[in-house]
Amino acid sequence: MNHNLSVSTCSQITRVGSAGRHHLVESTLASYVGTPGCGSKTNFAQGLWVAQSVGQFLAAAPNLQIHLHRTNIKQSLSAVVDHFSEGNLSSFAKQIQFPALPLRNWLSGKSLPGLGVLGKLCYFAGISILEFLKGEVDAEVCRIAETNISLHTKAFGSPQRFRRDRKELEMALLEEPPPSLTEVLRRLGYKSYSSLYYFHKNYCQRIKSRHLCFLSKKKLERKLVEVTDPAKALNIIKIALEEDPPPSAREVARRLGYGTIHPLRRQYPKQYESLLARKGEFERAYLEGIHCKLKESLSEDPPPSLQELSFRLNGKSMKKFATLWPSLIRHIAERYVNYRKNHWVLAEGMLKAALDETPPPSLLTVAKRLGITYVTSLKEKFPDLCVELNARISKYEETNYHNAKNLLKAALDEIPPPSIMEISQRLNIAVSTIYTKYSEEAFALTAHRNKYQKKVTAERKRKFQSEVKRIVIKICSMGQYPSPKRVASLLKPHKRYDYKDVRAALKSVKLELELS
Repeated sequence: MNHNLSVSTCSQITRVGSAGRHHLVESTLASYVGTPGCGSKTNFAQGLWVAQSVGQFLAAAPNLQIHLHRTNIKQSLSAVVDHFSEGNLSSFAKQIQFPALPLRNWLSGKSLPGLGVLGKLCYFAGISILEFLKGEVDAEVCRIAETNISLHTKAFGSPQRFRRDRKELEMALLEEPPPSLTEVLRRLGYKSYSSLYYFHKNYCQRIKSRHLCFLSKKKLERKLVEVTDPAKALNIIKIALEEDPPPSAREVARRLGYGTIHPLRRQYPKQYESLLARKGEFERAYLEGIHCKLKESLSEDPPPSLQELSFRLNGKSMKKFATLWPSLIRHIAERYVNYRKNHWVLAEGMLKAALDETPPPSLLTVAKRLGITYVTSLKEKFPDLCVELNARISKYEETNYHNAKNLLKAALDEIPPPSIMEISQRLNIAVSTIYTKYSEEAFALTAHRNKYQKKVTAERKRKFQSEVKRIVIKICSMGQYPSPKRVASLLKPHKRYDYKDVRAALKSVKLELELS
């Protein structure tokens, strides 16, 4: 096996001409554009950078005076791994979202990277392909390259994002009080734990354990020193009796520094009974309010589901209420089930009626009429009707498309030709839609209308100039000077003329009649 990259790559590159090199650059960019998610600016910027870097390398390849050994790749790759992941190859592989095994093979010299993969690696490191293959990469080059790369990339796998996140996590480990992992996640702009755990599992576990220790210590600190002064204890109980909502006896016992409610009940029996009575009264009033709300839901139309009622009650579980009022909860559930059955019957009828409407409504419109947020449920319940309605919509749109196209073509023969705004009002279609769907006809009509307007304007100017000429001849025959004011006074009063137009027409008439 030959260990020179020049035999496997450069020897082929030097044999291709300028057109071949352009083709390789275009294919490199196309390989990025054709991948899933190519619509993002980050992916396109990466593809553009790689294509430019490959182009520079291909342009320089025929004139290279050195051999590109595998040791050069090993040296460059080692410097990049040391800089971006402190020598941890697995961590670096996660950063660039690439398997670790090929990287190990490149380091050991068993295999060589392709230009596409090499371009991706160099993009993340901010180093040109030519520098990488020459083995001119060291810690200083990596540091300079990193400062030149934009630090605002949103790609999870970028080394800059990795290093920034790691720095933030290290700072979070030194914070007092220790922040929760959720708080750190929010600061870094992540929406889920999975990405952060994937790249920084160690740090995440340490932050989580540190926060849990802080919470347990805080819980222990909440255990106050036992209040031995009866007057102070009675004051605490009195304040608790005036609170709204009232605290439980267990909470008051904790405020007094007791681990259980038994010391409270033993030392202050009357106050204990008052706490229980007030708490019980509050619970009864609370349950009565919930019972009234549940009864009121029976008269609602459409009937709410148990899940919706739970949401209204601030997320209270319905299991407890099912044990208290089993018949009421069962009645609510049955009413909702029956409504859903009738609702789907109504939905079927509405879909059938939509097939006869002109223009046919979309599935989203039908779903909104039924009070359904998504059309997925309609497609699952009535797939045949939905397919039929979509087919009718497509047929109507096609017919409408041809009618609109014919109308635009017919408008070319109208005198005067209508504007696109008038056509938009006739078809009840937005102007932008006309220019998008019927661009050829729309632009042809616009050009025809502009041409007609220019012709009309020229004819109007010609008539106006002949009128001015007639008036000038009349004024001269009377032995007077044809001033603009005098000419304007003799023009037809029912027509409004701009004084500038009168002066321009008078000037051309004077030149024609050779008047000074």
